[in-house]
Amino acid sequence: MTPRIVLRVEGESVSLVVNGRYRPREEYEVRYEAHGLYEGIRGLLASVPKSRRHSAGILVELEPPVVQVRTLRGLPPLSARELRDTVATNARRFFRLNGTTVVTDAAWTANGIGAVPEAVAAAAPLLAVKSIISALQSVDGCAVLDVRVDHPQARFLSLLPPDELQARSRLAWRRLSRWGMAVGVLWVVAGGVAWGRTLRERSRVEAELARVSGPAASLVAVRREMGRAADLLASLEQAESARHVVGANLRIVAEALPDGAYLTSIELDRDSTVTLTGKARDAMAVPAALERGGLQRTTFEGPVAQAVLGTEGQAFTLHSSGHKNHDPS
Repeated sequence: MTPRIVLRVEGESVSLVVNGRYRPREEYEVRYEAHGLYEGIRGLLASVPKSRRHSAGILVELEPPVVQVRTLRGLPPLSARELRDTVATNARRFFRLNGTTVVTDAAWTANGIGAVPEAVAAAAPLLAVKSIISALQSVDGCAVLDVRVDHPQARFLSLLPPDELQARSRLAWRRLSRWGMAVGVLWVVAGGVAWGRTLRERSRVEAELARVSGPAASLVAVRREMGRAADLLASLEQAESARHVVGANLRIVAEALPDGAYLTSIELDRDSTVTLTGKARDAMAVPAALERGGLQRTTFEGPVAQAVLGTEGQAFTLHSSGHKNHDPS
């Protein structure tokens, strides 16, 4: 993206190019040897309308002989930071200083031949760079984006002074801290709002549960009593059914028992099972007589015993599954 305003500093003149998005390109130029670099830049910026200086940073481009550019070969393998530090420490070896302090920058390039690495380095007088930045910052509405090198091989190098880089780093950290604090406050506020909503919702749910807990407990108690009543009704129905079964079996036994037979015990279960114990002159005829009367599956339990001394008849024990109208199977 093309910068809105570009300030080019040459050996004896300063030019200013204003690139308008919807306006034609404007160029201004002034020679500064008579008034000095600082005053020359201020006078040049004063000719630019203030509306065009606002909301646009200024990119400074230094041209030779203000800046010196060198191609470096034969350097040992270094990282990018180590390369910049090496050039800054040995600036006297790579540039003509003439007793002045310079600001430097360096970077590796892709122009090396074979395995020989190649780097490009640039240097400019520190006092001149600071004077340019100070002149720009003294004019209302002007902010310096960067100080670059107007050279085909070194356009990506930056010659901002170390103190300017440190000031920008501190400013960036302060802005980042403010943003971090703002984000933290927003998170705390959002968390507090969410927690408050959660508490309110929990209170509402607990109140609703408390409201319906009484009717719910009553409903559970009613359902429990209904279950007990159903069990009682089932028991009564079962008892009524058993009463009819027992009565029917007893009637059949009383009517069907043959002459000459009598019972010593009778067991009538509610499931229609009948167990008879007794004596008869002919015990073998008793099961047939009972089945004709209505009992079914009448069988002896054990052998038929002959009468003991002093008694008459045969002892027997019979088992039946009950009358035909109540078949448990």
